[in-house]
Amino acid sequence: MLFRSGNVTLTAASLTYGNIIVKAQPAAGGQVKVTWPVGTLLEAPTATGPWTTNTATSPYTFTPIGSKKFFRIVQ
Repeated sequence: MLFRSGNVTLTAASLTYGNIIVKAQPAAGGQVKVTWPVGTLLEAPTATGPWTTNTATSPYTFTPIGSKKFFRIVQ
């Protein structure tokens, strides 16, 4: 699935590691929804960090603005 809004292009993605499945998909109003079953959501401006804790619970829905955003889950 491909989603475009302004300068944002999102292809729905699913990543599985063991029993953890992290999904990112388009949501209403140009938003993005990230879901995960367990753990803590971390986010960073680049794939190498620096990583900060996002206190949101699953699902986390946000409006993409500014630069890139990367997510990972830790237990």
